[in-house]
Amino acid sequence: MDNFQDYYAKVMAHIAKKGVGILATANQNVPMTRMVSFVVYDDKIAFQTSKKLEKYVQIATNSAIALNFTNINIQGKARIQSGQVLTHEKFRALFQEKHQKSFDTYSHMASNRVVEISPETIVLWEYEAGEPFLIFLDVRHQTFRKAHYDHTDTD
Repeated sequence: MDNFQDYYAKVMAHIAKKGVGILATANQNVPMTRMVSFVVYDDKIAFQTSKKLEKYVQIATNSAIALNFTNINIQGKARIQSGQVLTHEKFRALFQEKHQKSFDTYSHMASNRVVEISPETIVLWEYEAGEPFLIFLDVRHQTFRKAHYDHTDTD
C-alpha cells in the first residue's frame, strides 16, 4: 500500500467490519468519551443518538469529534441529520443489519437522530517486519505520509 486511496479504503473497511468504537466530544474544553455503534456509507461514519443525551448537545455546539478504533485515530466533523432515524433509508438498512438489538431498542424513538462524521485526518499504526510505522492521512487533501516510529533506547 503506497497511496491515500488504499489506506483510506483499508481504514473505512476496518471500521465498517468492527462496527463499534470510541467517540470523543467536548463541551467548553471538557472532553467525554463513550462507546458507540457505527456504520459506514458514502465516505462517512454514522451513528444514532438521542437529542436527550450529552453527546448530542456537545455535537450540536461543537462539531469537532475524535474517534478511536484500536490502532486507528480519526479527527473530523460531525453533522446531525434532520428527521428521525427511520427516515434515513441507507443508515436504517445498514444499522439494522449490523446492530439489530440496538436498532430494535432505540431507532424508533422520536428523539433519535443520525449523526454523520466526515473524517478530516486519520492516523494509524502499522507494523512491517516487526517495525512500527505511523500512517498519516489528510482526507481533505487526499494525501498520506508514512513515518517510521523511532523507538530506540536513546529515544
